[in-house]
Amino acid sequence: VQPSGDTAPFRVRARRRRRQIDNEDDDSVDKDMLAMTPTVGNFLKRIFGDIDRLTLRLNNYRQPSGASRQYPVRACRELSTAAAAATTKQQQQVWLDPNLGSAEDAFQATCQARKTCLHPVSQAQIVRASGRHWIVEGDTKTASWKYTTNSQLRFLSLMHSTTEQELKLACRGIVLYADKRKSESNPDYSKAINMRLYNGLVINSHLNRRYRAHGNTLNTQLEVTVLDDTCSKGSNGFLRLRLRAKAPFLLPVRDVEITDTKARDYQVFAVAASLCFGE
Repeated sequence: VQPSGDTAPFRVRARRRRRQIDNEDDDSVDKDMLAMTPTVGNFLKRIFGDIDRLTLRLNNYRQPSGASRQYPVRACRELSTAAAAATTKQQQQVWLDPNLGSAEDAFQATCQARKTCLHPVSQAQIVRASGRHWIVEGDTKTASWKYTTNSQLRFLSLMHSTTEQELKLACRGIVLYADKRKSESNPDYSKAINMRLYNGLVINSHLNRRYRAHGNTLNTQLEVTVLDDTCSKGSNGFLRLRLRAKAPFLLPVRDVEITDTKARDYQVFAVAASLCFGE
């Protein structure tokens, strides 16, 4: 249709049919689906990535590194060759799970030269008493030295042949081992402390310093060594003991008994050091 006069020309746009609109909508949907569909290369890359992750997790289960709670080792001697070589030069913190149960009871320890060393998570408090007195059992406010659960300790004891522990006791107004107040050359050991071992056995730190099990007169099962004793004058000082056991379930020490029946108003603070298991 041609306009007449000074009227501006215009176009008449044809109406779009329903089928044409539907076809255009189908084309847009196909383009969106094509964009969402991964290419063969991306699909293979995703598959191989999943395989690599599964392989890594399987290797961590077969040869755990102890670097995380999820992949703990049973003991330091089970570390890989490369990791074990590193521990001979410096200490290494690792996660342990000796009973191979739930990872919830896994705990951290220190590895050095294939030794597995645990550190106490709780210490005994200062005890003020008179006469004979068990530090832990005799005071409801005093917590025992705890390294980990009893189950984990039992498995560690079964897996190793030697155990070593150090005890440090701060004293005030009490003799804990040798009494040198009367004679330096001939001290009195009647006031030496008693110790309750892990299996419940009670021994004297002096009389049983080379403990042998009943019926075994040749092999020493437990040896107690005095590293330092400045409590011998009954004043302020420290007593440091090192205990080495060649039998399972003897260490760690659970409690210490003050044996001086005449001591009055003394103070003792017992500190347990690291507990190490060796081959």
